[in-house]
Amino acid sequence: MYQVGDHNIPLCLDCYFKLTQIQQRDLESNERMLNYLSDEIASQVGMSSMGPRFPPRPQPVHIGGIKLNNISVNNSVVGTINTGSIGSVDQSISALVQLGEPALAEAIKSLSEAILQSAELTRNQRNELVEIMSVLAREAATPKEARRSTVAQTLLDKAMKITSLANDITDVCQKWWPVLVAAIGVAIGGYKQAHGDCNVSKHSRDNPKLGTWCSTQRERYNGNKLSLDRVTRLEQLGFVWDRHEVTWEEMFAELTAYKQTHGDCYLPWRWKDNPKLANWCGRQRNTHKNKKLSPDRINRLEKLGFLFVVHESKKK
Repeated sequence: MYQVGDHNIPLCLDCYFKLTQIQQRDLESNERMLNYLSDEIASQVGMSSMGPRFPPRPQPVHIGGIKLNNISVNNSVVGTINTGSIGSVDQSISALVQLGEPALAEAIKSLSEAILQSAELTRNQRNELVEIMSVLAREAATPKEARRSTVAQTLLDKAMKITSLANDITDVCQKWWPVLVAAIGVAIGGYKQAHGDCNVSKHSRDNPKLGTWCSTQRERYNGNKLSLDRVTRLEQLGFVWDRHEVTWEEMFAELTAYKQTHGDCYLPWRWKDNPKLANWCGRQRNTHKNKKLSPDRINRLEKLGFLFVVHESKKK
């Protein structure tokens, strides 16, 4: 529900949209009146109009009795899509603009237009995606506390899977799906708030969708295909590009703490107090034996007193 006015009157999305339509018409009427008065004053004093004029508003598109103020629709798809669902998406975009969410509004607009214009999607796929977008758009325009996160996540997964089949809209999808994921899915920012870091596994059980998304960002980063803006935004959040490197450093820190407590690095092979650290030490020895451990890691471990070959007498 939306709360409007000094008395916080609750309104549903449909009523809120109708209110914003009225407000928009009033705004446009006032703009036209100010333009007229400016011209009238200029003609009376014999001077050219002073100051900037309000630009003309773009005319809405009418399809199947539905007026669209935001989405551009190609004539070739008219008659093959559910105009009611497109109208619902368009309403939600207007609501998002009014709510001060221009990026989210642009994401829904761009994705919707790409879906409508794709030549590689079948008619059934296009209509299914339009239905999904109408729900996602409505959820995006709904206050966060009232969103149906589970429904939104399921639909996001399905929509991204279908659009991945259309190569002609790949760039649009790669740019705008993450915006929707961050807004109405369980975003990486939410993960950081819950877990304290951005070290998300590809096989995350808590949020498989987020795990897959993070894996994609790492692959694009390693292939120099991730824009500088996105790299910067992710790094500001503390995003982990190399999970293996972070894990190694965490375990090395635990080994250092073990030495400070016990005076050596001779962990029991099956140490019940910290089996994860014991297994990690075993993996370092195996990796070293196979000549796959980097010189830097070998040097750091040896300086700590770590033995790569442990005699029976050292095993505890």
